[in-house]
Amino acid sequence: MPTTKRCPAKVLDQGRVTIDASIRRDLELEQGDFVVLQIEPLEGDSE
Repeated sequence: MPTTKRCPAKVLDQGRVTIDASIRRDLELEQGDFVVLQIEPLEGDSE
């Protein structure tokens, strides 16, 4: 089983969140794969 990765992400239009390509490669993720997200806001980082 692949290892867990942690990284900051930005919520885009319509609530979409992108996963950086290097992380997708490391975790062997492909389009259509399901993932589990643990979400917490980053303090002072909103626009």
